[in-house]
Amino acid sequence: MSFTYQTLVAVVLVVAVAAGCQPPRPAVSVADDHPHPHGADAHSHGDDGQGAHSHGETADAESHAEDSEFLELSEQSRESLGIEVTKLSQSDYARTLRVPGTIVAIPGVTQLDVTAKVSGQVTKIFAFEGQAVRPGSPLFELRVMHEDAITGQIQLLDALAKMEGVNAEIERLERLEQKSTGSVAGIRLVQQKYERSHLQHTIASRRQMLSLLGIPEADVDTFIERHRGQHHHMDGDSKQQTEKPPLLEMVVIHAPLPSEEDSGTEPLYVIEQLDTRVGQHVELDSALCRLGDYGKLYVEASAFEQDLGIIRRAIGNGWQATAKIDLRDAESIQDEKLDILYISPSVDTASRAARFYVALDNDLLSQAPTGDEHPFVDWKYRPGQRVEVHVPIEEFRSHLVLPADAVVRDGLRQFIFVVDGEHAHQQEVTVQHRDEDVVVLASSDRSLAGKKVVTSGAYQIKLALLNRSSGPVSHGHQH
Repeated sequence: MSFTYQTLVAVVLVVAVAAGCQPPRPAVSVADDHPHPHGADAHSHGDDGQGAHSHGETADAESHAEDSEFLELSEQSRESLGIEVTKLSQSDYARTLRVPGTIVAIPGVTQLDVTAKVSGQVTKIFAFEGQAVRPGSPLFELRVMHEDAITGQIQLLDALAKMEGVNAEIERLERLEQKSTGSVAGIRLVQQKYERSHLQHTIASRRQMLSLLGIPEADVDTFIERHRGQHHHMDGDSKQQTEKPPLLEMVVIHAPLPSEEDSGTEPLYVIEQLDTRVGQHVELDSALCRLGDYGKLYVEASAFEQDLGIIRRAIGNGWQATAKIDLRDAESIQDEKLDILYISPSVDTASRAARFYVALDNDLLSQAPTGDEHPFVDWKYRPGQRVEVHVPIEEFRSHLVLPADAVVRDGLRQFIFVVDGEHAHQQEVTVQHRDEDVVVLASSDRSLAGKKVVTSGAYQIKLALLNRSSGPVSHGHQH
C-alpha cells in the first residue's frame, strides 16, 4: 500500500499531539528584546519567561525575610514601645505548685495575755492600745490590797527584825565565850544559833509566799533593802517605834521577757487590747491587756490530697517555698526561701484539702514616734492577709531564665530579640519550661549567656516587624 505525502504529515501530527509534544516554533534571537509581534504569542516565553519571573520574586522574598528579622532601636522607639534590655546570665529556677494561703498568728507565741500578779487597784497605765513596748517595759502600776500580801509583808518584816537581834546576840555571846569559858554562855549561844536557823526558814517562806501572790522578786528584794537601810539609820528606840514600816504598797507589772530558748532579735510587742482602766479594782490573774508579737508568723496554705506528695518531697529535699501577695495599685510583695514546717494531720471533709504551714519572718515598715518610748508601728505582714504559696516541684540548675514576656510565640516557634548596638534581631530558642511569670530556656541555648536581650516590649517589636513586612511588594516583572 502506498501513502501520499499529505497522509504522512497528518499521521506525524496526530502522534505528536498524542505524545503531548508541541509543534516547533520559529526561532527568536536572544539579543532581540521582543522581535515577535504582540499577538497571541506575546507571552510565549516558555520556561525561560517563567524563570525570569521566579528570580524576581525570590530576590524580593529574601529581602523582606531579612527585613522582618531586624529592627533599629532608636531612643524614640525604645520609649514608645516600652523596651527594656537585660544581659542574660545563668541562674537557678524551680518549677512550682501554686496554692492559696492565709497569714495566721502562731498559736501560743504571737499573742500574750498580761494578767494581774496581785489583787489591787490600778493606779497608773504606762502604754495604751496600739502602742509598742519592749520586753521588760512597765505596763501597769497597782496598789496592793490583797490581805495575804499585806500580812506576808508584816510577817517578813517581823522575821527580819528578829534576825537582826539574834545576829547581834550571837556576836555578843561569841565574844563573851572567848574571854571566859562557861557553860551558861555556851548553852545560850547554841539556842541563839537554833533561833537564827528558824528565822532564816521563816524569811525564805515569806518571800516565796509574796512571790506566789504576784509580787515580783525584784520588788521583794527592794522591800528588804529598804527595811535594812531604815534600820541602820535609826538612832534610839523612840525613833524605831515611830518610823513607818516600809511596806510594799505599789507593784509594777512589766512586759514579759523573752525565754532563754528564744534567739535572734528582741521582740517588739504591740498592745492589741486594753482590758482595764485607772481606778479599777482587779483580782489576782485578772486580764489587764493583750500583747501581740508579729515578728514571726505562719502562712497556712491548703493543698489537695493528690498534691501532698509534692509537699512531702519538698520538705524531704529541704526545698523552700515562696509567698507572694498581690497589692492593689502597688507592686506585689514576695518573700523567698521560706521553710515549710509541717503538714496538718487532718483533711477538711468538705474541700478535701489538707493544710500545711510555712514560717514567715515579718519586718517593720515604719515606726511613728509619739514623743515617748512607746511608738506606733506598722508591720509588713498582718494576720488575715491572703497569699499565694509557691512550692518547688522541679529545679533547673544553671539555666537561662527570662520573664515570660521576653519570649514571643509564632506558631510552634518561639523567639527572643537579641540587641546588638542599636539593632535588635529575633533569635529562635528552645523553651524547656514556661509559666505565667518566667520562661526557662533549654540547655542548648546556654551559648546566649552574656548577650543583651529585650525583656520588656518584645511583643511590640514583633508587631512592628510584621507591619513592616506586610507592605506592598514589587515582583520585578519586566518585558
